[in-house]
Amino acid sequence: MPIKSYIAYPVLGKKERLQRALIAMPECEVLPAAEHDLLVLVTDTPNEDAEKQLAARLQAVAELQCLALVSGYQDPTDGDEANTTPMATIPLARSAKRET
Repeated sequence: MPIKSYIAYPVLGKKERLQRALIAMPECEVLPAAEHDLLVLVTDTPNEDAEKQLAARLQAVAELQCLALVSGYQDPTDGDEANTTPMATIPLARSAKRET
């Protein structure tokens, strides 16, 4: 089961809408930052296929400016050691220009 944590940067002024959109996804847990315009997102999916489907749904969220992977973990399978995912950023089809 892949478990990943991200920093989610909303489009300017869309933090609450982004939070509602992410909370609506059952694989997501959302923690808002108290003093910054960002969210911490933790995802938990049963397998890699579900993880890919979730990634596609996340990319479709219009209020999401950038999603930066902080950490990832997957349960070991067939005697393999647990594996962690290095830091990365999921590219979104968004302009760098922030909306007001």
